[in-house]
Amino acid sequence: MLAPEQTVTAILRHQGAEQTAAAPMWIGIPPLIGDLLPQSSVAVGQPIQLQAEIAGPGPLNTVWDLGDGRRLELTEPSVVFPAAGQYHVALYVTNPAGTVSRSATVTVLPDPVASFRPDDDAPAIAQPVTFVNATQK
Repeated sequence: MLAPEQTVTAILRHQGAEQTAAAPMWIGIPPLIGDLLPQSSVAVGQPIQLQAEIAGPGPLNTVWDLGDGRRLELTEPSVVFPAAGQYHVALYVTNPAGTVSRSATVTVLPDPVASFRPDDDAPAIAQPVTFVNATQK
């Protein structure tokens, strides 16, 4: 596998004399951010796990802007919003090739949020379906 940081060497030859110079060079690609924030609503005081699908050569630096003045340099922080409202949450991921960002809106409700999902996303006709409680506590 090719490492994203390589040493590039230049050779200058002129009238029988030769000089060389070497320098490290990053030849990787900028990071990529896939899906962001699987949960888009939460109640005041409930923790929400901020998550994103991140890919690309490292080293990677991640910074979450929570939309309320807080910035966290963590990969998957669990945060609590103290007041109801809509927060524009942004993720910035940086490597030596550049910085990319992706954002989403988190709605913080004044009351607890109930969340359920079926145990089978494609049940057969007349098949019983059990709903799983996915409410964050």
